[in-house]
Amino acid sequence: MSPSFLFFTLFLIKEMSSSSSANSFEDGKYKTDLLTVGLSSCCWKKPSSSPTPQSPPKRLLVATPVEEGEYPVVMLLHGYLLYNSFYSQLMLHVSSHGFIVIAPQLYSIAGPDTMDEIKSTAEIIDWLSVGLNHFLPPQVTPNLSKFALSGHSRGGKTAFALALKKFGYSSDLKISALIGIDVGTVFWTNGYGQYSGEFFEQFDCRNDRIVES
Repeated sequence: MSPSFLFFTLFLIKEMSSSSSANSFEDGKYKTDLLTVGLSSCCWKKPSSSPTPQSPPKRLLVATPVEEGEYPVVMLLHGYLLYNSFYSQLMLHVSSHGFIVIAPQLYSIAGPDTMDEIKSTAEIIDWLSVGLNHFLPPQVTPNLSKFALSGHSRGGKTAFALALKKFGYSSDLKISALIGIDVGTVFWTNGYGQYSGEFFEQFDCRNDRIVES
């Protein structure tokens, strides 16, 4: 596991988890499971008298603790031309420290324009409050008041763009932590990415955490 991903795990454990383990190199105390949630996925918590829960806008890979409890939620956006399954080991490791980790497959092939990814990410985040709970094990509850948005490489660019509400896309869900992993660009000028300290002036970080590893 690269130093950047280890830092990602350590930050989440320190800032957002109630896990008693403080060693990010070791697995946490929770047993975990890896779920695939897509357009035809079955849900765990659908009452017989209720309508079928809405499926997510994109196929999701979800790592979740299986023990009863309420857990913070982390969304991890994949890097350029990568599959969410490539992060499954990392996701299960983070989840073992008491997190529900969600990795959408935003695209398979893509050009330089990230607008579709920003839009899709905003739609998925909005879906979490109405749909996620139905697809988790019955004893597991997502705590969306502790929601971390993270991204690797190009996914980090998408995460930061959404937090900055670029191109008019945003979500009503409050971002408690924003984490970039090996992000090459974090600030947008006329639609193109470039590094700038102005990012920290545009994102309200008084009650939030912003980390780039």
